[in-house]
Amino acid sequence: MTCRIRNYFICLAMMLCGLASSLAAGEAQDMVTFKARDGSKKEQEGRITGDDYKGITLSVQGATIPVGRGDIVSFRYGNSDYKSFEAGLERFNSGEYESAMNAFNAASRSVSRLPEAQRALFGQHVLYYKMMCDYHMGKYEDVEKAVATLIDRIPNSAWKFQIGYYEAKAVEARDPSTALQKYNMRVTEYAELVKKERNLGWANRWIALCKVGSLRLELVKLFKSGARNEAKVKEKLEEIKAIKGTAAIWSILENSDKASIIQLEADAMEYLKEYGKLAEILNAVVRTAQQSNDRESLRILYLKRANANWNLMDKASGAEKNELAQKVMFDYFRADLTYPLGKADSALANYRIAECFLLLQKPNWKERALTHLQKAKSLGAGPGAEEAKKRIPAVEQMNDPTAAAPAAAENK
Repeated sequence: MTCRIRNYFICLAMMLCGLASSLAAGEAQDMVTFKARDGSKKEQEGRITGDDYKGITLSVQGATIPVGRGDIVSFRYGNSDYKSFEAGLERFNSGEYESAMNAFNAASRSVSRLPEAQRALFGQHVLYYKMMCDYHMGKYEDVEKAVATLIDRIPNSAWKFQIGYYEAKAVEARDPSTALQKYNMRVTEYAELVKKERNLGWANRWIALCKVGSLRLELVKLFKSGARNEAKVKEKLEEIKAIKGTAAIWSILENSDKASIIQLEADAMEYLKEYGKLAEILNAVVRTAQQSNDRESLRILYLKRANANWNLMDKASGAEKNELAQKVMFDYFRADLTYPLGKADSALANYRIAECFLLLQKPNWKERALTHLQKAKSLGAGPGAEEAKKRIPAVEQMNDPTAAAPAAAENK
């Protein structure tokens, strides 16, 4: 009996020593949550031995389990300061970029606690989100440095497609010509990877965004060239429509991606003066943006739709012209009262609202028109302010019978 008890305590001591050794060696398990074929989410513990743009490789009791990047829901490096990393993600997703950066810095200090083979693997995620914080805070030089570091440490990083796109976006702020070259380079590079590798359909989003970045810069060059370039703009417009018309690409884009593509399409249509088609497209897009409460997109879309309908008024008459004027007023009111507009945009909106009041002859139209003309003039920016300044004297001389009606009613 004594011998059995002694052997029991010896075994227990060996187990405790083994556990202590494991803890000291940092043997906490990694975790990957992924989408199964039946659509459910599954979790698997093990040791992450690979983490690149193709996916994560997990070692489980000697077996190797690959998980495609497109199937990964979340992951956790067991020995990292994941609480700080998760706190950083939460703050990042809330738009608190400075606070998120502090959390990611705390997470980066835990990288040294990882097994050497994992340090670069987890470190790439921390560095990527620090880079994205810098991007959103407008620190574009730091973004370029972070991209260079990521590419140097892990050429096939888990964020390979994203970092190429955001590098070009950062460069665009200081050197559009170089950014155009980078966008085009990434389109070619990424398309070849997607063609060569399996299960990279998700990466088509980043190819499309790089292509859109390239198209945007090319259109800006055409718009600013001083000469009319209808043929070349039409060519670019067809390329934009091709992206919209490819279901495999359009279906994986986020709403914000789609809004930026449609805004680019609208810019091309405005240049080509295809206002009727533009207004039809924007009607559908505005409804989508309203459903997702995408305020930034709505601000731009209301202005573009108002501008399209304003230009359509030139060739309209009678009831059709009045209906268009109502639409113009509605969109400019929504844009100017609900969203922060620049002075030039606000001045133009108020000048055109005034003109619509003068056309529609609504009650107290003279007073209301003058209110908006005075506001446009006071903003002192853009063609709207200049047109308002010239228009005010003539409107002041106008007779508004609708304004006298209330006074006449009171005298009875």
